Amino acid sequence: MELHLRTKYPAYLRAITRWAIILPLLSTLLSGCGGGEDTTGVAPSPTPPVSTPEPEPGDTPVTPVPEDENPPQLEAPALTSAVPLPRADAPSLPPPPASLRLPADVDIGQQRQQVKSTGRSAVIAATEAALITPVAATSSGDENDTNTAAKAIDGDLQSRWESAWNNTAIDPDAAWLQFDFGSKTAIGYMKLLWERAHATEYAIYISDDAETWYQLRYVIDAQGDTEQFYNLGIYARYLRLQGISRATQYGYSLFEAEFRAPAADNSLLPLATSAVSFPMSGAGLTPLPQFAEPIESTQFSLPDGRLVTRFGMVGRSRHARERGEDWNEIGYGVNDTVDAVGNPRDRRAWGTPQFCG
Repeated sequence: MELHLRTKYPAYLRAITRWAIILPLLSTLLSGCGGGEDTTGVAPSPTPPVSTPEPEPGDTPVTPVPEDENPPQLEAPALTSAVPLPRADAPSLPPPPASLRLPADVDIGQQRQQVKSTGRSAVIAATEAALITPVAATSSGDENDTNTAAKAIDGDLQSRWESAWNNTAIDPDAAWLQFDFGSKTAIGYMKLLWERAHATEYAIYISDDAETWYQLRYVIDAQGDTEQFYNLGIYARYLRLQGISRATQYGYSLFEAEFRAPAADNSLLPLATSAVSFPMSGAGLTPLPQFAEPIESTQFSLPDGRLVTRFGMVGRSRHARERGEDWNEIGYGVNDTVDAVGNPRDRRAWGTPQFCG
């Protein structure tokens, strides 16, 4: 019987053998690709229907904007720091009156000059304004007998003034340093050389009697080191640095204070046009001269609606109408009198008399 099957159905046996080998291989491949999972009994999730609203009558169809695959990177907004304000309990004094300002006859347009030699030739170079040294310096209190107020005007950058800041000081932040120039003095510039223990907030006062003070400057968020003040424009005897806030736990520490007279390198000239003798309405002002009307002028419209103006100018030179030139035209284009850019064009030789009738 076995011999009979082998001889009668050889092709059938070969097919069974091939499928017996192929089927396990296919099962392995489907399992690796995820296709061999049993989904029997798992209902497919329903897909919600997509409905497109019908456009209302009169609506403008909206074309969908394609989404950008590479959207631009937006730049982060710049961080703006808040503007510092004066301390809530800071003093506030009125500005200096006219009597403490520079007189009108002070010349700040000229500077002292000196001759500099460059090896081959001598040149005149402008120098800094004249240095002014106070006759005395006092303070609300010194920390010790070494770092006194006088050390701030001795010209030595190694010495310094140190305000009182220890336990005996009532209010170390309110310490002040005062300079006496001996008499009313014109000052245009001041430079302060601070030690690390500087003032972060302070005011600059001026006075003529050391009793009634006026506020010249108010400094906020000071960084110490070297501070320069230009165009002070004062004419007073006393100047005071009034402390408001300290940068450290120690007192105010100032190496040197330098003052200079008003000059072109540190002050501005007064404005000569600041005083107006006429009211804001302009009453009393002389009106500007008016342009003379052309001696000949006419206007007309072309069939296409363009307005053409023809005019003849008043004869004041050889380019007058007496030369026989044609009308100048505005709005019509180029003619024999003007070129393509609107400049006058001389079409007749000089001396040819021709008059317009």
